[in-house]
Amino acid sequence: MNENTYVFPGKRNLLLKLLMSTLALVSVMGVIVIATGLLPLDFVSKSAIYEPESISSDRHVLEERWGIKIESLQLSAANHIVDFRYRVIDPIKAAPLFIRKTKPYIFDQSSNRKFPVSSPPKVGPMRSNANPQTNRVYFVIFKNPGTFIKSGNIVDVVIGDFNAKDLIVE
Repeated sequence: MNENTYVFPGKRNLLLKLLMSTLALVSVMGVIVIATGLLPLDFVSKSAIYEPESISSDRHVLEERWGIKIESLQLSAANHIVDFRYRVIDPIKAAPLFIRKTKPYIFDQSSNRKFPVSSPPKVGPMRSNANPQTNRVYFVIFKNPGTFIKSGNIVDVVIGDFNAKDLIVE
């Protein structure tokens, strides 16, 4: 090592410890905020009115029209998120589901509320935005603050013109 690249080991260790403790603190705070439902519910719309094209959730219709097969719709993270998984059968038909400008949401019929995609600041929207490929499973993670959506609830998943109606949450 030459004279110009020498770093004091004590400062490097102190900086590394400070960075690690800050990351740990931020992570713990995020888990506490999500788990206790301290997030404001302002972003959850109480409006039951939406206008996407109504499409039956019949498996055959979804495959024919949208080129996808729904794999699962289940609660996760202590019921604070809803995980929607689907398999692409036809990438060309499924392409509209991957448009970044589209704002997907899930509509819970029992609470009459819309819930958007979870979008942490450093990660961004928690949904698949890659080019769809045949026989791959993709996901959309929706927020469920206040755990309004429960297992057994009937919901509609809306992604642009795509509207899978009357899905039952596992």
